[in-house]
Amino acid sequence: MIRASSDRAVNGARIALALRRALELGERGVQVAAYLGDQMVIDEFAGVTDNATGSMVAGDTLFPAFSVTKVATAIAIHLQVKRGLISYDDPIAKHWPEFANRDKGRITVAHVLAHQSGIPQMPAGVTPELMCEWDWIIGQIEDFAPFFEAGTKNAYQSLIHGWILGEVVRRTDPRGRDFGDFVRQEICVPLKMDDFWIGLPAREIPRVAVLTSELSNLPAVNQTEESRAAKPAAVVLDAPVHNRHDVWQACLPATGAIMSARSGVRLFAMLANGGVLDAVRLLPEKMVRSFTTPPSARGRYGPGDVRRKSGCSTRRDRRYVARWDDSGRWTWRPLPHRCRGNFWVR
Repeated sequence: MIRASSDRAVNGARIALALRRALELGERGVQVAAYLGDQMVIDEFAGVTDNATGSMVAGDTLFPAFSVTKVATAIAIHLQVKRGLISYDDPIAKHWPEFANRDKGRITVAHVLAHQSGIPQMPAGVTPELMCEWDWIIGQIEDFAPFFEAGTKNAYQSLIHGWILGEVVRRTDPRGRDFGDFVRQEICVPLKMDDFWIGLPAREIPRVAVLTSELSNLPAVNQTEESRAAKPAAVVLDAPVHNRHDVWQACLPATGAIMSARSGVRLFAMLANGGVLDAVRLLPEKMVRSFTTPPSARGRYGPGDVRRKSGCSTRRDRRYVARWDDSGRWTWRPLPHRCRGNFWVR
């Protein structure tokens, strides 16, 4: 493990060695950035942006960021909560009445944030072109039927997560902005994240690295009905779709961010610092600290109640789950399967 130092030169030498090894192992192009407090202590890059041209990765090269996008989208929701425009316990339908169709009226903002909405699926018949049409996706969501009752289990909302939350933000924004504009103006500008977009301007396309991947050649494992519906092959989270310029330019609020590491890292630095970066406070510290607290699903095990525990526990052969009991205390209970190291669900 490489430990960050406040000495940027020391960190750079260590990371440069690690990146060189990554290239030897098959990585094509990569950036790494990290903050310690308000100070950027790592900003390194290596490799090529495009195998065909051999162009080299630079510090301002842009990369598709996939689910890092969800962090910005969740922060947009938290901003609206801070402003009193929504509450985590609000039914989505309070702000988006058409969402209530087909028994979705009890799904809350919190359910979607926790991937417990019961509607992880993408629309039937989706294509990359249709995925780029915000209004089409929203209309399809309104006609979704849940796979399960909200709050009863987890099903990762790989793609649809962002449109549900993004539409709530759009409808509660007094200025009625498109979601990508909201993120740019309310998050990126205050945090000086100049190279972070959800909906890339055409002028920036030449700066984006071309993805290479072997994921499409690997067999799918541990698939469920929900996971297959959440990630249909037609819009696979891989190079064939995410090298398309129309996908880069569309507002895909769960997986479509395009960024450099040195810009994207500022989002996480703000959170690590309790909601503030470079004297700019985006979120209240108390709110940010609450993000690591499991929801208070009293009296039952819940998918959102699992917390990180290094090395499992003193019982080295078991995993444990946190449970909030009726007395208001957290207790650890063993799960009936073998431990395979650290785990993190939430």
